[in-house]
Amino acid sequence: MNKWLLLIVIVLLLEVGIAAFVLSANAMPWESIWEQILAAFPFLSSKCGIESCHGLEITCGQNVPEACDAMYMAGDNCRMFVSCEKQDGKCQVVKSLRFEECKTCVQRCEAKFGSDPSAFFTCESACAQ
Repeated sequence: MNKWLLLIVIVLLLEVGIAAFVLSANAMPWESIWEQILAAFPFLSSKCGIESCHGLEITCGQNVPEACDAMYMAGDNCRMFVSCEKQDGKCQVVKSLRFEECKTCVQRCEAKFGSDPSAFFTCESACAQ
């Protein structure tokens, strides 16, 4: 192993230990301490998922909602064709060709039927099939 990499890992572990000690001395719950450690060192987290509940703008990361509301937004049906994966230690969006086709279809429906919600949702519902 590279000596510099080993030194960096040791220093990071010492910093985490010191931070944990200081935070525990302030009577902070361990869950909160762990959340702060993961925020400081995101590569330690194993959580990787879609960070929003609705729409076609997809971002991946650690801030995955525990629950989503039952509201529906344009393009929600397309979200089944996208996922998040850890690649090179980072949480990345993985869009399939099917997602891109569905997204384009929804955008065409918006352009064509944007002022008629009923016609738009009829058009949009066919995009994910």
